[in-house]
Amino acid sequence: MERIAYIDNMRNTANVVRLFIHAGVPYMVTVTGMWPVNEKGNWFFDILNFEGHLFVMELYFLVAGFMFSMQQKKSDLEAFITNRMYRIVIPFLLGMIILIPFILTLFGLGKYDAYDWFKTEIIIQAFKDGLELGMQNFFPTGHLWFLYYLLLFYVVTLLIIRIIGIIYLPKISLGKFVVIACAASFAAMLFSEKWIIENPLTLTPEITSFVHFFLYFIGGQILYKQKVKTIKIESISGKIIWFGFMIGLLSAFCQLYFQDTHHEYYILIGILAKSTYVMSSYLLAYGTWFFIKKNFNRSSPLAQYFAKASYWIYLVNLPIVMFLHLMLHPIDISIIIKFIIVFILGISISISSYLMQLKVVAFFDRLKI
Repeated sequence: MERIAYIDNMRNTANVVRLFIHAGVPYMVTVTGMWPVNEKGNWFFDILNFEGHLFVMELYFLVAGFMFSMQQKKSDLEAFITNRMYRIVIPFLLGMIILIPFILTLFGLGKYDAYDWFKTEIIIQAFKDGLELGMQNFFPTGHLWFLYYLLLFYVVTLLIIRIIGIIYLPKISLGKFVVIACAASFAAMLFSEKWIIENPLTLTPEITSFVHFFLYFIGGQILYKQKVKTIKIESISGKIIWFGFMIGLLSAFCQLYFQDTHHEYYILIGILAKSTYVMSSYLLAYGTWFFIKKNFNRSSPLAQYFAKASYWIYLVNLPIVMFLHLMLHPIDISIIIKFIIVFILGISISISSYLMQLKVVAFFDRLKI
């Protein structure tokens, strides 16, 4: 399939933001239960992780919807399903079998001090504890939730196409769609007790996140199918991003009151938190799309290489980063230094493993000959 320069750069941008988020999670002031370790943090990581969380996975789903429409146009249903089996289903299943148990084991190891967990019996116990935790939560998907939701979106969309017809998207301008989608995401959030869109981490789909991310998947299809003329939008994309960032800061400030349930304006603060969250999400995601489309629509060998590696990096980086967090946790150095080490080593090891798997694949290809 032909490569589109700005789509490659879109993937690379989303990948870097995602890597930044994962490297900085344990160094936030806000303590999360979704990580093996948490350290006394810095608000710098809270703010940037919150802002990144507002749009990075949304950007992935925009790209996924765009590519889905392109694949539908250039291949029949059987070819599409075969391609998705190799590209999505098999990696998802292998990840659930290999990566998720490893991540769950890291959670168990996080309970031990210093490097006491460098013992076989402790690792085995942590593995057992992780599996038990997984079974209690309808088995976590971890970072593979994106693939899980993507598979569900494919099924839902193909069913809609099958029932309604090949052209199922309404004749609606992108601007109107974004306004309607933004309102729908906010409406979905009203059914959630949380003031943010949380990544679904188990095999149980969540209504709020499903609706929100599916709207971005549809948005990606509109971007491809309707060949939207976006010159005016692209010219102000930088301002859109800046506006989205500032609204995101307002939402982040509101989050500070989430646990203050006795505040006399708690309900109003919650509505403000949710509405600004959704607004900033759409502004940042679409603003980033058009900014990259305008300013980074040229291809380069390096950009293409990282775009090709981005899927592999998505799969393996999280467990690598979590392991590095565990290794650095007992060391008494600045969390800024720890973050830099984890970020650089995480990318380096991920890329190295990508090169290794390419060599392995090439080796087996030669054996077939």
